[in-house]
Amino acid sequence: MDWADYVRKTYEGRAASRVYSRKAMDDYVERVGTFPSMNRLCSEALWLSQTMMIGPRSNMDIIAEATRRIHKNAAEIAKL
Repeated sequence: MDWADYVRKTYEGRAASRVYSRKAMDDYVERVGTFPSMNRLCSEALWLSQTMMIGPRSNMDIIAEATRRIHKNAAEIAKL
């Protein structure tokens, strides 16, 4: 996913779509242009939505452990 796709998906939610039209988002993406470093970040980052962070502590522990496992195995994952 490149940064433009991320921005569009972020603002497709109900609340944001009430403020920003699809045309406004497309115009923004076109006006700003492309950012290779942001595209790389979007493709390599671990994205967690806010709703994933509002659960019980046990959910946070699961997320933290999964993040540690991804970090530990990043070299192997990169080969896939």
